[in-house]
Amino acid sequence: MEKYTIRESVVDSPTFSNMKQDTPTVQPIPNAPWRRLKLWALPLLALTLPFGHGAVTVAMILFLLTTILNSNAQPWIKEFRLWYLLPVAFLVLHVVGMAYSDNRSFGLFDIQVKSGLLILPICVMMHGRLSAQDWQRFVRAFLAGLLLAFVACLLPAIRTWSATGSLHGFFYQDFSRFLHPSYFAWYADTAVLLLWLNRADPILKGALRRSLLLMLSLLVFLCNSKAGFAGWFFVTALGALVTGLKTKSFRLFVVSLLHILIFGLAIWKVIPPEENRVMAMQQNLSQDTISGSDGRSTSARLHVWSAAWSLIQEAPVTGYGTGDVKDVLLKRYAERGLISAVEKKLNAHNQFLQSWVALGLSGVLLLLAMLAGATWRFRRDPLFAGFLLLTFFNFLVESMLEIQAGVVFWALFYSVFLNLQSPEGSYEDHQPGRRPSPVH
Repeated sequence: MEKYTIRESVVDSPTFSNMKQDTPTVQPIPNAPWRRLKLWALPLLALTLPFGHGAVTVAMILFLLTTILNSNAQPWIKEFRLWYLLPVAFLVLHVVGMAYSDNRSFGLFDIQVKSGLLILPICVMMHGRLSAQDWQRFVRAFLAGLLLAFVACLLPAIRTWSATGSLHGFFYQDFSRFLHPSYFAWYADTAVLLLWLNRADPILKGALRRSLLLMLSLLVFLCNSKAGFAGWFFVTALGALVTGLKTKSFRLFVVSLLHILIFGLAIWKVIPPEENRVMAMQQNLSQDTISGSDGRSTSARLHVWSAAWSLIQEAPVTGYGTGDVKDVLLKRYAERGLISAVEKKLNAHNQFLQSWVALGLSGVLLLLAMLAGATWRFRRDPLFAGFLLLTFFNFLVESMLEIQAGVVFWALFYSVFLNLQSPEGSYEDHQPGRRPSPVH
């Protein structure tokens, strides 16, 4: 006969809110190896996120297998929520888009990249309601992965500087060795938001929390991503505002404001002019005209956004299909003389425009539902809503769901935050030992 134990209920955390007393859930003691693996499969996936494709793929397979082997239909069906289906529906639209695509090979590759939109929401739902320990392990593993990746990127930069005296290795793509800097900065901004608003963890407090915030701010700084900088300002201001209002601490507002001012000053004064992408953006925007052959980031974005919008105007309802979106974009770049965009095979550098060109109106509306709709639905939880708003901004300046680094990160955090929600999504009234009812 199998042994059973009483599982601890959900904890005091910004994502666990307005909770009603509920009967403790009875679950099997994880005495089989795959049940023990289930406890660590989700944290392992969080740990591997900053290390890129290979490590993440292995962790996803392990998470999928442990979820299937431990699946029990009755509990996870009770956890079903329609919000889980939005990423799945977004993937289904891409499958439908294959029906009117000529370039089948690229379309199939794109669906493979976006497969996490199906796997992760379903697996997190089948995992069952996350406990206090599950959530703490997940957050700690994610922070540990970021710090390990940070050190792994920092050491080669230090070696290069000691050998040549060049600071080039400390910034942007020369620094970020596992991910594109924009994605690495997005991850770090999310971690900063977690440290500000997830205050239930008994370990991540005091001097350790402040040290982690400092290290993550340095990570964003070295990524030298304009979107990363803007995201950092947003999450820091949001975290200081929410925490300051809750604790009624004027000192926290002042210290946070100084922190923001120092960070902004460092961007202008510390980053060498030849590496300073913010100064380059200012120079680009101050020009009267911008050449189509200009390969600089800001210039390229302005042109590819215009090209993508012109395509949308020609096929606003249906789009051009999952497989043909890349071909039509490159063709339009060539027609407009965007030499650098063609050579680099740039996407639309805006997820909303990218999805609209590919899938038509239904694609962009579904994307907005996943972000703007969910933000409104869970607006009383600043941690989840803050993550959604941070993602919304990143989607405005990058096509984040066109590579695995964006798909897996977004789908995983969206699903985990959703797993933790109460029906009201309230930030107040956190009570240990209370458990939220499912959201439908």
